[in-house]
Amino acid sequence: MKSTVSDTSLEYQMLESGLPYFDQLEQMIDRATQRIYLLTYVLDEDETGQRIARLLQTAARRGVRVHVVLDGVGSGHLSRAFVMQLQATGAEVRFFSPVHFQLPFRLGRRLHLKLVVIDGKEALVGGINLADRYRGTPDSRPWLDFAIWLQGAPCVQLEELALEILNRRVFRAVTPRFKRRGPIVEVLLNDFFRNRLAIRRSYLRMLRQAQSEVIIFSSYFLPNIRMLRRIGQTAKRGVRVLLVLPHISDAFLYHSAVQYLYPYLLKRGVELYEYRPTVLHAKVAVRDSQWLTVGSYNLNDLSDLLSVELNVGVNDPKLAGQFADRLKQIVKRDCMPIAPEQYLEAPWYKRIRWWLSYLGLIQALRLMHYLTPREARNFLE
Repeated sequence: MKSTVSDTSLEYQMLESGLPYFDQLEQMIDRATQRIYLLTYVLDEDETGQRIARLLQTAARRGVRVHVVLDGVGSGHLSRAFVMQLQATGAEVRFFSPVHFQLPFRLGRRLHLKLVVIDGKEALVGGINLADRYRGTPDSRPWLDFAIWLQGAPCVQLEELALEILNRRVFRAVTPRFKRRGPIVEVLLNDFFRNRLAIRRSYLRMLRQAQSEVIIFSSYFLPNIRMLRRIGQTAKRGVRVLLVLPHISDAFLYHSAVQYLYPYLLKRGVELYEYRPTVLHAKVAVRDSQWLTVGSYNLNDLSDLLSVELNVGVNDPKLAGQFADRLKQIVKRDCMPIAPEQYLEAPWYKRIRWWLSYLGLIQALRLMHYLTPREARNFLE
């Protein structure tokens, strides 16, 4: 899915997890001549992580300045030997908000975004972490997720964002919009403690402006009341809303908790589907085959209140139409529709189990928010 506008300074392409994404990432690292910024939530010490690390080491040896920022929880399991091996070639490796077991105990904000910028000229933004489960193995399909490759003006702003995180600066308030004779690309940032809520607002705007169809793939769907009501209202006014959620989840209690919301959504006409083959990790949406968003932002309080998130919005009917067709193909081939009667007529004991799971996860998120320091700074080591 590629769209090139007439102005050659702006080009973009949608990528899927598995080889399409990782082949592009590896080629970008090989093309780097000056600097690489790689910021991600999870970097694993498996075959995929080792492969990316070797490419970064090779780039550093040929004189490229390599800057890596990893989340202190998502990548906190990395061995000291792995990190030191990267640093030995001259790469800068830093951890965002590492957990320190001291009193008073604090968790800190999470760096959940996934961003790679090469020489300020090309970039990758999405929800795909650097691990075997996102690349796939001979024995298992990759977790389903997406990213967007960008070339041109937006990459300058994305590199500035990477620098702001590295230098502990306050992120800018303005959401950049890059218009090139029609299509518009938006760099959207969410960081509650900096009052940056551009991604959440873009979802609310999408639902408000929708006229015929909205497609949402959401990996950890536990939205706040306002977002949940907006989704229901959009379906009630006649817009077709396709909501695809995971059947298999890596999050404890998640599948039981999200089922608590199924009756509310089904009563309002939302078409619910569960993705079956593997874990659904995608965070994407398309409105009316006109506008799409892709990135790291989940529709839940963890993304809204505790994490630094990054999405890209693209207003381009050609690309959005192609992407909508791809998502519908996945729905038809790999998803199971949720029958309303299965949840609207569910016995009381199932409803209680769903409610307790939902309540437990919501309270856990609130506790995490309470344990997060409010200082307006980056927690970078």
